[in-house]
Formats: sequence, C-alpha cells, structure tokens
Amino acid sequence: MAEIEILLRNHLIADSGVAAKVSTRIYPVGDVPQTVTSPYLRYQVIDRPEVLAKPITGTLRIVRMRMQLDIFHAGEGGYA
Repeated sequence: MAEIEILLRNHLIADSGVAAKVSTRIYPVGDVPQTVTSPYLRYQVIDRPEVLAKPITGTLRIVRMRMQLDIFHAGEGGYA
C-alpha cells in the first residue's frame, strides 16, 4: 500500500464521525474481507499523473492523485 493511501486510511479512522460508523473497516479495493461487517469503506487510486517541473533551483516532481471512496451498508434487500 502506498504511503498516501495509509495516510488517507489513518485520517479517516481518526475522524470521530467516520470511526463511529465504520470503526477501522476501511479497505483498499481487492482487500475487503469476505466476512466484513457492514458498514465499511473501500478506496482506490483512480489516476496518479506525475509532472516534472524545472524551477530555478532544480527539478521538482509534482504528483496529483485522484481517489475514489465507496461506502457500503447492508440494508433491507442487500447492499446499497
């Protein structure tokens, strides 16, 4: 798992409103357990373009990341 994804997960867990609903049930896509308790969050990186900038003092790598966060909750009739 990339560092930014770990930071996102830790940030969400530290939020009292999020933690009250999902506790630590925040998973990257593909790592959601089969027997997970609802509700839970799932996240994934959508894209991560990198740009090299040439400021006066040297080269700077700029990364702009777009992520998707899905929320799952089992209600009547299954997941919504």
